[in-house]
Amino acid sequence: NAIAQRSPDVLIYPMVHPWTPRLQSYLKQVPDVVVVHDPIAHPGFFHGMSGMWEQRAARNAGRCVVLGRVFVETLVKQGIPSDAIDVIPHGIFSQHVKPAIPMMLPEQSPTILFFGRITEYKGLDVLLKAFQRLVKERSDVRLKIVGDGNIKPYQTLLGSTPNVIMINRWVDDAEISIYFQSASMIVLPYASASQSGVIATAAAFRTPVIATRVGAISEQIEDQQSGLLVAPNSVDQLYAAITTLLDDPLFAKGLGRTLFERTNESANWDRVAESFLETCRKAIDRHASRTYEPAVVS
Repeated sequence: NAIAQRSPDVLIYPMVHPWTPRLQSYLKQVPDVVVVHDPIAHPGFFHGMSGMWEQRAARNAGRCVVLGRVFVETLVKQGIPSDAIDVIPHGIFSQHVKPAIPMMLPEQSPTILFFGRITEYKGLDVLLKAFQRLVKERSDVRLKIVGDGNIKPYQTLLGSTPNVIMINRWVDDAEISIYFQSASMIVLPYASASQSGVIATAAAFRTPVIATRVGAISEQIEDQQSGLLVAPNSVDQLYAAITTLLDDPLFAKGLGRTLFERTNESANWDRVAESFLETCRKAIDRHASRTYEPAVVS
């Protein structure tokens, strides 16, 4: 009721919630834009349910936004007209960058960072196996795993792997700079993904990234130019990529710098904001050709 009373020009649903389709039905007189983060649901029951909610909300929407070009065809196959889809990439998460203070200076030991929610499709087991091989050759290297989630499936690997630092909890935004600014590299060994806010964060810190070729990640990372890409579920390729960056710090630094420059150019917030404004204008224009009964406000 409060939304209807304000008579907004357009509604943006930046994340889909189980209630989103119901809100769309109640507020169908208002043009809307739905951001579809995961056009293909990640493995697991909860993610499958999330995919159902996103697909329903996308079909109801006046306009959809995806964060990678690769997913336009996916939405078209789900019944969304191609001319109702816009591609707007993750904006660079520069808000997390803080002035350097002693506790945030780079670690003396090379530090590999895995950051984010821990769940099966993130490929943490692959990273741990690659790190097991690595730490036998380089006793000074460390792996820092930071994020909320169930670590029980990895207990055996964790128990047999030295030099692993586990911070298994939700990390507040104010803490993010502590981990990224002290990392030698960020590793995303995902078996499945759409795109990555972790990459958008690493870009702001000019931190080199190793990631897998899944989803739209190859639109965020250009292999050998702004990061390294490996095949998902490949311990050998991940081990080789990590070794490459450890062996050549200047190359690694250059990858991080290029990642910042390209992301800051293509996905700075002025550009992202203007893209969303244009999407809203299109949603309003498309909506104007339709006729709806006004919502009953009580």
